[in-house]
Amino acid sequence: MDARTREGLPVLPMRVRTVGQRRKDAAALREAARHAAPGEVPTAAGQQLERAVVPHGTAGRVWAENPSTGKRRDLGLEEERAFWTWANISTTKRWYVKPDVEDLRGAATTWDGLHGAAEEWQA
Repeated sequence: MDARTREGLPVLPMRVRTVGQRRKDAAALREAARHAAPGEVPTAAGQQLERAVVPHGTAGRVWAENPSTGKRRDLGLEEERAFWTWANISTTKRWYVKPDVEDLRGAATTWDGLHGAAEEWQA
């Protein structure tokens, strides 16, 4: 097993949980903002965002602004990035971490401990 891989194994459970939670939070934020009218302030995933007033040209996009900073965010893009990060981890687990390969046994053991957690954040 590569030294960098071996060094990353202890923090793997935390990373998997974080990625799963970010995916859930991004989906909740986008859904809450999608149902809000422009100018409303929906709350989801512990965040308050104001649904942005966008005059034209953003069909299918959900924009929101942080009321305290004024920073505008594309919630659809955030959800997409969170999903693909989660998908990358899921694919890695399924296809590349094999318990019968000696160099990958440590990674497989770590993943087996996460097996139940991985199924939790598949929504």
